Amino acid sequence: MQKKLLIYETTHYETLPALVELALEQFELISIYADSADVFDSCRHFTVCQSSKIKWITKPASTFNRAFIGQIFKDLSGNNYSHFFINSLDHNLYYFTQKLSGIYRNIHTVLNVHTIHDYTSSRYNSILNVSESLAKKKLHRIIKNCRVLAPAMPAYLKSRLPGLTVEYIPGMFYQYFPKPDYSKTPFRIVVPGTVEGKRREYDIIPTVVNLLAKNNQGKQIELVILGNSNTAFGKKLEKEIREILPSNISLILFDKDVAYDTYSKYYASAHLIWAPVKLNMESIRGVPEINGLSNSAGLIVDFVHYGHPTLIPEGINFNDKLDPLFLRYTGPKNAADKISAIIQTPHVLASQQDNIQSVCSAYTADKFREAFKTLMNL
Repeated sequence: MQKKLLIYETTHYETLPALVELALEQFELISIYADSADVFDSCRHFTVCQSSKIKWITKPASTFNRAFIGQIFKDLSGNNYSHFFINSLDHNLYYFTQKLSGIYRNIHTVLNVHTIHDYTSSRYNSILNVSESLAKKKLHRIIKNCRVLAPAMPAYLKSRLPGLTVEYIPGMFYQYFPKPDYSKTPFRIVVPGTVEGKRREYDIIPTVVNLLAKNNQGKQIELVILGNSNTAFGKKLEKEIREILPSNISLILFDKDVAYDTYSKYYASAHLIWAPVKLNMESIRGVPEINGLSNSAGLIVDFVHYGHPTLIPEGINFNDKLDPLFLRYTGPKNAADKISAIIQTPHVLASQQDNIQSVCSAYTADKFREAFKTLMNL
């Protein structure tokens, strides 16, 4: 039987490239159904996503999600697919699961679990929550193979749902980028990711900027908020930053979703990545999650892919082997002190760059090939 894979992706392009690279080694044909054209637009920058073995199907803006899901299952049931990979599942859970019930016995199915507490919890305080809770209970019964995007997540998911096969496979593998030139000015600090307050502690940025201004007079600094700031939260944040912004610190913002090529350009050229993510955050459905343990933020994918020194809050732990990438802070003042020390003695961080890239360079297809084959029962 020909090995054919169908991948369903709703929003997270950054979780696809590694999966596709591994899949191309094992499957004769791969169909990728994407809810948004943005997924394809971003993935096309990766050579593996340009393979002639891949068929991209993008949902037209005029097509309802439910109809697109119906199209996926019609393709699955009518064209002899051997494997189905649900890389993200953000909506229509009950309808999706009803459809899945009809095909899962004949098609090896894998689910990417982004938020463990959300996936394993039930809520019955609204019609939507009731339908999603029933859907998740059925998913627990019929899906026994799960991918996760953070190293600590496999053991944690298996502790909550015993009997699963769970494998950590990053969203993107390591790619070599030139090391930051720490002699170059201005000193570029990049804060990547969605500009919002539920999962990220962006409200401390104005305080840190104010402290940086006092500690680094005369030093040229550039702060890049690498996400869409054209929201109520983003506009409020911009106003608060500009109120205390001194002449030696410039601010770069974006008024729409940042395309992959722009995102990659700024991320790769940063002297320092600052990721003010919350240890204790909420999923999109408001379920409490623990970053790095029950939740896999998209930034975890970036850490490995780019191999750049990154400032993160104390308490967030992804994997001891990745520790050389991270500098940790305990609060706004400590964050400002850590950044100021780097700006004033950049050679210290520059000397660690070889070690950082050495650690990240292990995160290639070779490291995860067996995990993928186990997950896919190949």
